[in-house]
Parts: sequence; C-alpha cells; structure tokens
Amino acid sequence: MVSILKFPSRAKRKRRIEFIKKSILFLIIVLVFFGGATFVLRYDKLSIVDVEITGTDVLNPEELKNLAINILEEKYFYLIPKKNFLLYPRSGIENSLSSSFKRISKISVGYKSLKTPRIIVVKIEERMPAYLWCGESKLVETRKPPECYFVDRDGYVFDKAPTFSENVFIILYGNLMDEEDASIGGVFLSRDDFASLSKFIYRTSSLGLISTSLIKKDDGDYDLELARAGKISFSLKDGTEKNISNLESALGTDPLKTNLATKPDALEYIDLRFGNKIFFKFR
Repeated sequence: MVSILKFPSRAKRKRRIEFIKKSILFLIIVLVFFGGATFVLRYDKLSIVDVEITGTDVLNPEELKNLAINILEEKYFYLIPKKNFLLYPRSGIENSLSSSFKRISKISVGYKSLKTPRIIVVKIEERMPAYLWCGESKLVETRKPPECYFVDRDGYVFDKAPTFSENVFIILYGNLMDEEDASIGGVFLSRDDFASLSKFIYRTSSLGLISTSLIKKDDGDYDLELARAGKISFSLKDGTEKNISNLESALGTDPLKTNLATKPDALEYIDLRFGNKIFFKFR
C-alpha cells in the first residue's frame, strides 16, 4: 500500500498568512483606538470640576455635594473616569441621592450651562410635611412621647420629626404599606386613597369639625378624632363626596344640630359607615 502525503497548497498557505496579518493589524487598531479614546476621556479638560446644589431648605447641601462627588470619583471598567462631562452618570447621581435622602421629592442633574459643562447643577425639591405618623397604634397612657415621623401630602413617610408642644400637624396612626427600615420610606396609604383621606379631613374642618388625629383600623375603617370631643367613624369605600354629603345633611338636621350647638364637648361619636343612616351619641 502506498501512502501519499498531501501538503497545503501554496495559495492556501498564503491566504492563512494574510488572515493572520489582518487579525494582528485589526487587534493593533482596536488597542490603539481604545487606548487613544481612554487617554482622551481621561483628559483633565473634560473633567467636571464642581457640583452645585440648589433648592435645599432642610437638607445639608454639603452632604449632597459630597455624595455626588464620590460617585464622580469612580471609574467605568476601572479605566474611564465618571467625572468626564461627556459620560458622567446623571441618572446614577439622581437615583443615589434620592435613595439616600428620603426628603427629596424631585431631583434633576444637568450642566450649569452649555458654556460651562464642567460644572453640574443638582436641583432639589424637598418634601413638605403635611402630617405626622406616630406609630401603628395610639398610646393612651405613656410618659414618653411617641416617636413620630413627617408625612408628605402623598402619604410618604420621609423623615423623623421633633417633639412638638402643640398640635402643629394632624397625627396619623396605623400600619404602613411598603415599610422600610426605621419606617422612613413607607407609605400610609396609596396615593389616591391618601388624597381622598386628606380631602375628607379638609372638608370636615370646613364644617367646623377640627380634627387632631386619625386612626386607621385593620378592617379599613377610620376614626377621625376631633379637637373638642368625640370622633367621626367612616370608610373610604363609600367615597369622600358621599361621606361629606351625609355628614352635611346630618349636621343641618336636629337633634344632631342642636346637640352640637348646645353641648359640643359631650359628643362621643358620629358614625358614617352605614350609608344614609347616620349614628351619633352624646354623653
């Protein structure tokens, strides 16, 4: 048996050599391009030199600035600095600040101007307190004041509150939804339900029934405690307009009308949870 050795043709060897040369050339071009791009992006003239904070009231602007600067000091892939004004992480700064400072309601980050892109401005809008949340249940007898937190108009718990000597805010009691660590970051109700709740509180005060606190119960009912005496029990299931309409009708009709006028401090409750049937009791 005769064996025949086959060698690659001269054309095939030439094509293989050409392929290797082109591959090496391509790799060199990529490395040069990447190295050049990295060098350009690390150029000091493209670096952000300052961060300005605007719109703060309670928040410390220096703390916000330091956090933003720390983010800019980081690098993409351990090579490209994030402080390059062409590539800086705008969304990353916004998300990090919002997550770290719950008092922030709105935030935007951008160049101070097109002529000064090396300076970025962080515009802050802080949450405004509308209520206090002082725990899941009301402590009737206690020497130590409860630990309370500020709640904004959307029902969002955003910061610990100091102790007030007077009823500056209406106090909310009840479990929170989506509760996070130390209660900050939780919500008292969904935004729509909280808007309905706030509307009911405002409308009752316009009728002369000033409230001091509200208790959310596990069954979805609420007790609105009044400043002079008594409480209003209601449910959001019936709708705010329906509750207010029934309350207005009851307040304008005897004997509730006369009793409130002659002995307002003796009121125990007004109950709106049974449709058009309004129940009330005086001591």
